[in-house]
Amino acid sequence: MADFYLFGVPHGFDTSQCDANIADFLGLFYAPHKPGTEMKIIRRPNNDVHYIFLVYENADHAFTDINGRDGSFFGMTLVFHNQYVTDTEKLKKLFQKTYDNYVKGKIINEFPNGNKRWMIRSLKNSNDKIATDVANGMNKLIKNYQEFNFSRDIQPLPPMQNQIQR
Repeated sequence: MADFYLFGVPHGFDTSQCDANIADFLGLFYAPHKPGTEMKIIRRPNNDVHYIFLVYENADHAFTDINGRDGSFFGMTLVFHNQYVTDTEKLKKLFQKTYDNYVKGKIINEFPNGNKRWMIRSLKNSNDKIATDVANGMNKLIKNYQEFNFSRDIQPLPPMQNQIQR
């Protein structure tokens, strides 16, 4: 259905296992940003549609890598090939719940003072266990809670010429 990737700055920019093209694209989010969380939807020229959930520092709080260096962030993306999701609010809620249940306290420590810090050095490992664990958690949420099940919201991507360009 879709591919799932994690990315961010645990100790320098890193991604879960993916090809160089995807890693380069995800690296674009290691750039100036607004504090807090946000979701972006980007259709790429190859008709992949990325639904990207980003977690940056909150205003007046730090988000640090595992060594305490400021300027870190966390992201996860679902990539649909020649398809899109009509109910993006459902996806945003799913990403947030996945972050709350399967990232916070396991991959990223959130302190009572509002600061965040990575708990791991790298997202890559031989069997992509970290991304697999988070994806499995997301799948549990989809299976167990109807409000996160977006399977009926997936539609074929219309050809570019049939879309209004923005």
